Amino acid sequence: MHSDDLSGHVTAILELVAERQVDDTGHYCRHSFDRWPGTERHPDAYGSAAAVGILWTTGHLPAGAAHQRHVDALRSYQREADGTFHDPDLSHHHTTAYCLGSLHLLQARSRHPLKFLAHLVEPTAVPGFLESLEWDEQPWSSSHVGAGAASALALAGMVDEVWWDVYFNWLDHEIDPHTGLWRAGRMGELSDEPGLFANLGGTFHYLFLYEHFLRRFPYPDQLIDSALSIHRDGGMPIAETEVGFVELDLVYCLARASQQTAHRADEVTATLDQLAADIVGLVSDPGYRQTQAFLDLHVAFGGLSAIAELQRALPGRIRTQTPLRLVLDRRPFI
Repeated sequence: MHSDDLSGHVTAILELVAERQVDDTGHYCRHSFDRWPGTERHPDAYGSAAAVGILWTTGHLPAGAAHQRHVDALRSYQREADGTFHDPDLSHHHTTAYCLGSLHLLQARSRHPLKFLAHLVEPTAVPGFLESLEWDEQPWSSSHVGAGAASALALAGMVDEVWWDVYFNWLDHEIDPHTGLWRAGRMGELSDEPGLFANLGGTFHYLFLYEHFLRRFPYPDQLIDSALSIHRDGGMPIAETEVGFVELDLVYCLARASQQTAHRADEVTATLDQLAADIVGLVSDPGYRQTQAFLDLHVAFGGLSAIAELQRALPGRIRTQTPLRLVLDRRPFI
């Protein structure tokens, strides 16, 4: 198998992380400082959480006082009144799970209890909560809520195995047996953007919970069929102009489903190899470091995570100075 070295790309991302830290405080800016000319540096939750994720992925988490600064910085984004972590770009469910995930990488927890999730700790609340999500119009973004709340509850240790049985049993019952995607009977069109990919993107967020709790995917063969179709004939651009969470979602679904079944194994490997080639081609171009996808610390983290999963799925295909680690093998959210 052909091998490519992306050590230079990893170095560039680490340089970007260092450049985005604000005055050695553990706070980071997701976007470039010149996005709003004339303004001061304004750190944010997503930049700070993504920086920790990148440092963990590459084996560069700091120790000692710097470690504690990162913990304190992340904790500062939590609101004491309700326990939510706040960022203007995404929902408080996603932001909370994302920040808790980075605190978990630092072996720390939030300062305040997650009061806004207290209504979900009883197993009887789970079906109504999941049923209330926007499965028809927003399967992708609504998964940030459905999986984000569950991930936050897991990271905070607020629910037990009975709760998880109810959660996964509902998902098992509501998955589409023809596509291996959520939610049954509510699939987008393959040729649309995002179309069927929106269902796969939403499904990804639930699958990493299945992985975290060592549960078998309900329909791995059908999931592989859907992912291969989306890559071949779907309307969503995949690794054409940027590398981020879209690529991670597809790579992860293919790679993890293939661990549970031999269905179309040669095609899965060939598709992952093609995705690796496309991604390597993009990020190896020096001009890529001027793109919004690279300069957005959150998206850059998603792209780096896609590369980490490809390293795991295709041993020897992509080399870096130190092998990358996927945060989803340590925490149940990204």
